[in-house]
Amino acid sequence: MNSREKLLVIGVGTLAVLWTGTMGVGGFRDARDKNYRTLERVKKELSRAQEANQRGHEAQGTIKKLASQSLPTDLDMAKSSYEGWLREQLIESGLYVSELSDKSSGGGNKRFQEISFLISAKGSLSQLSDFLYRFYRAGHLHRISEANLTPDRDSDDLVISLTIDALSLEDCKRSDSLTDRPS
Repeated sequence: MNSREKLLVIGVGTLAVLWTGTMGVGGFRDARDKNYRTLERVKKELSRAQEANQRGHEAQGTIKKLASQSLPTDLDMAKSSYEGWLREQLIESGLYVSELSDKSSGGGNKRFQEISFLISAKGSLSQLSDFLYRFYRAGHLHRISEANLTPDRDSDDLVISLTIDALSLEDCKRSDSLTDRPS
């Protein structure tokens, strides 16, 4: 082999080494970039999972708080106790109650039961205000979902129609009494 051929072999060998090195560096960069993208994706997934975990802990705290306001887990006991409590609040407020009836549809599931009452009453605005104060001051898990107030033609009183919804949560520790905790 003469010197020219040797030089040609060295040149081709050098080019082959450079090409292989370039391919190796390119492959390394591609692998590094792929790993970086994977790391970023995993970090985002971890962040979302941690946020979901935090929301779960907050929701558990909310459920515990709401369970302390829930009606008793025994549904018959809940209905009768809550109906008695409602009647007492209406009467103590000075309202004349013409109807207080259970309108529960059996709505709910394993985790909660909804109880609804329809109230028809008559009284003054100050008596209604007193009832509303008592109602919202109580620590029960309840709400007034519908209210219709119309003036009575024969007196200065209001004709009051209320629909009240209350919940009994499965997580409630009480089975036979209403909460005595104020709101």
